[in-house]
Amino acid sequence: LSAYWARGRFRYREFFETGIALGFDCFEISGISDDAFYDEIHPGDFEIVSLHDPAPSSHGPSAQGSTGLRRAGITLTSLDEERRNQAVCLTARSIGIAAAYGARALVLHLGLAGIRSETAHWIENLYATGEIAGAEADRARACIAAERARQHAERMRALERSLDTLIPVALKRGVRLGLENRPIHEMPNWKEMQGILSRYPVETIGYWHDTGHAETPALLGLTPQVDWLTAFRSRLIGLHLNDAIGLESHYAPGA
Repeated sequence: LSAYWARGRFRYREFFETGIALGFDCFEISGISDDAFYDEIHPGDFEIVSLHDPAPSSHGPSAQGSTGLRRAGITLTSLDEERRNQAVCLTARSIGIAAAYGARALVLHLGLAGIRSETAHWIENLYATGEIAGAEADRARACIAAERARQHAERMRALERSLDTLIPVALKRGVRLGLENRPIHEMPNWKEMQGILSRYPVETIGYWHDTGHAETPALLGLTPQVDWLTAFRSRLIGLHLNDAIGLESHYAPGA
């Protein structure tokens, strides 16, 4: 069970105890931006199998959480070296926290793909009005591909520099990096994931599948969800199981 569910519902120990009472036996640390976590939950208290980058912190850039970091441009794919290095340092810290709590995997969001928010809203509105199979939607998908291509090589090189720095840190601490599939304005898309996984060995980097994130591009006429699972099943190290209603995900399974 992901600690993301605790937000607005529980203090941390109460969350873990409630999860155990519901029948869960292991957990992911996710969505926590509060140093109080370390006061309430100590290594060995509960079975932690994964940690979602960034690790909990109530100060510094990581207090913004993954969404805030992305908005600030502090990502592993950033073309601004200072911001990219900030992201690398935060992820290295997360690796250390993951190892300290016994987590075997660190889930990563890689960063933005250079797609304008107007373009993403354009195709999402076409879905909402039932026009996702029409000619205008084809133009929107072509625009998404063109915008992604403009900075693709530069962002991939930035990502490779980031991962080349982080992999030795993760190897030393016994933590695998799980690259999560993301919405259309972020990296990686299916082709990018294929390229990244082919570059790095299975011992260091694997694929982390999110069912909600995979459903969105599928509904927009891009990669079907099953294609991710079929292509990368041998590299799969974890999965976020959540439901989607239209383009809105992170509902409980079955919703």
